[in-house]
Amino acid sequence: SNNPNYEELEVPVVALDRVLQGAIPTVTSNGYEGGKKAATLLLEAGATELAVISGPSKLPTIKKRRDGFEEVAGTHLVASIESPFHFQGALDAANYLFDHYHCNGIFAASDVIAAATVQVAAERGITIPDELQVIGYDGIELGQMISPPLTTIAQPIYQMGELAAKLLIQRIEGTPIAAVHHELTVEIIERETTKRKDEEA
Repeated sequence: SNNPNYEELEVPVVALDRVLQGAIPTVTSNGYEGGKKAATLLLEAGATELAVISGPSKLPTIKKRRDGFEEVAGTHLVASIESPFHFQGALDAANYLFDHYHCNGIFAASDVIAAATVQVAAERGITIPDELQVIGYDGIELGQMISPPLTTIAQPIYQMGELAAKLLIQRIEGTPIAAVHHELTVEIIERETTKRKDEEA
């Protein structure tokens, strides 16, 4: 679906996790930094063949996650593929990756894609984290509900929502606000789909 021209809408708009064209305040997380953190963690935890399952690259905020990862992965990068964000599409993408490439570290551009990747690995008898390490991105509750629990790059989603709401209220009230791009920091939540640095074989 094509974006309407949001600038021409006569309603107050604030973009959350999207960077829209024009004079619209945006709130995103630092995906580039997040991608770099994911690659660094995988390399430090002993992964040598890295792959990224990105989201649709037409979304600039998502492309940054992939770009940051690829920069740090360098010559260790063996595959870079795209996936839709819905679970079925992510299962297809993970199956494609495992059919065509050998990797022992995967960064998924969302926790949903990561959960699908973990499921496909389990179906194929690939043990996590021994044979394959996986990192997601988002920090949604789903990551704690899968088995093994997911290591992820967490966005400060409550802060992002709160900031977007504040900006929206200011726009509704007619307070002049700059079309500033607010980019919040991310942090790694280490769970059990990656090896601790002291667990390396």
